[in-house]
Amino acid sequence: MYQAHHSGLSWRDALSRLTRRTPSDGGASPSAAKTAAVQFLSPRGIGDSPSQPPRISNVCVVDLDKDGLMDVVVCDALADRVTWIRQTQRDVYVEMPVGGTIRAPAHVCAVDMDKDGDLDLLVASMGMLFPNNDKIGSVVILENDGKQQFKAHVVAEKMARATDVRAGDFNGDGKLDLAVGLFGYDDGEIRWMENLGNWQFKSRKLLGLSGTIHTPVADMDGDGDLDIVAIVSQEWEEIYVFENDGKGHFTTRLVWGSSNEDFGSSGIDLVDMDMDGDL
Repeated sequence: MYQAHHSGLSWRDALSRLTRRTPSDGGASPSAAKTAAVQFLSPRGIGDSPSQPPRISNVCVVDLDKDGLMDVVVCDALADRVTWIRQTQRDVYVEMPVGGTIRAPAHVCAVDMDKDGDLDLLVASMGMLFPNNDKIGSVVILENDGKQQFKAHVVAEKMARATDVRAGDFNGDGKLDLAVGLFGYDDGEIRWMENLGNWQFKSRKLLGLSGTIHTPVADMDGDGDLDIVAIVSQEWEEIYVFENDGKGHFTTRLVWGSSNEDFGSSGIDLVDMDMDGDL
């Protein structure tokens, strides 16, 4: 970035020039060149200094209060809480807890669940970070009142440890439903939860495997409705697509699997990598 700034080169050209130089011609080694090329990244802490090392399980970068400044919402599985690191003015951050105690939160995302114009928070709670077969998981929606005060609605509980929850209208009724991954331990599940209104949901089981980590939502087949993707770890190490017919009826498709039970799946994201129009 220094070369790009002072030479007029684009950062891509500057990086290319750095990595072409070798120790034999007096230049930097490739590893040193890469280090020099990313010196524009300067880490700094934001939010409060923890009294003990946290166990950050997920972060969500979002303009939660819609003031034009990006904030960070954090899950701390050790402190049993979700916090909002709010950017009150440029480069000034204030951290505050939201939603009270949430046991071992694993994932948080922001979406306007009640369609009142502000962003609510969806939280998947494991109940306990370490392996456990007890039905201690839950799904919590933190309802934003528009003034950044959040009310907790526990919309599912007494189930296997929950590791992900995403929103989407799966049956075309105009209400946002939920896709939920339950890691559990020996027993787990992937389900979608139909939004009945008034913070009430009806669960519908899609697959009964333990080890689900993420359940992202997207129109995988380009037919205009939302499908559900799940990555399942532990002894399964598989990726599933639940193909939606637009009315909330899903066809299960196993799209990838590893023969190595110790493959170690840890997450999945959906993107058009080759930019050919499909995910």
